[in-house]
Amino acid sequence: IIAITGLAGHAFGSWQNRETQAMWLHDFLPGHFENARIMTYGYNSSLLEPNGANLTDHRRGFIQELYNARVDCQRRPIVFIAHSLGGILIAQTLLYWHSTRTPADNANYACVRGIFFFGTPHQGLHVDDLKEMVAMQVKKDNYALEHLLDQLNNYSEFLENQQETCVQMWEAFTGKIYSFYETRMTKTVVSSEVYLPKMFSARLGIRQETTFPIIADHTDMVKFAQEAEGTFQTVVTRMKECIGLSPEYNMFTPQRNSGI
Repeated sequence: IIAITGLAGHAFGSWQNRETQAMWLHDFLPGHFENARIMTYGYNSSLLEPNGANLTDHRRGFIQELYNARVDCQRRPIVFIAHSLGGILIAQTLLYWHSTRTPADNANYACVRGIFFFGTPHQGLHVDDLKEMVAMQVKKDNYALEHLLDQLNNYSEFLENQQETCVQMWEAFTGKIYSFYETRMTKTVVSSEVYLPKMFSARLGIRQETTFPIIADHTDMVKFAQEAEGTFQTVVTRMKECIGLSPEYNMFTPQRNSGI
């Protein structure tokens, strides 16, 4: 079970509730999946300390780290949990695995039993305020960061091309997809509240997809406060459902409960 954070996210803090300090991937989830390795992936996507990396760079880094983690367990089923930009990286990763046609990549693609998208902007998000914040606080021009934000903008050419190239990939996908969208507007640094992204953008609209609303804003939608919380229970139920598609899950003895 691999969780990947969003834009300017933190591998641990992005999933941690600010009031209870509970981090559900660490505190709640392991008790429901004793044979699973639960890992988070963090990458430098800071808006205020940009490093010049683009989406392709982030995708390459993620794939390499995933290969490293699966050296001795290449048949293990995979479940992805992605927040915001993390979902775009997951889609890019699956597209790469599906298109390269190498045995190793095809095997990884086939191992993915489920994807949980939380507020992933498949058709873009509202980036005007992010651009303004960067312009005010970053002292020097950073064309790589501006390009990254342009790629994530509503109806960007990059996301439209991704949707088109992913058609065959999603048709061949045998796992399950669960897309969660926020119902509360998100306060931005510069202006008023907006939806990041809007509901229609957070859905793929394909046959394998089941969608769920979350009564939270874009940031808090992945910060479950309690194990009894309804959305967390939905995640657990659906995760058991998609892992149940793969009998290999029960073949493995636990290596460790968490990779966090």
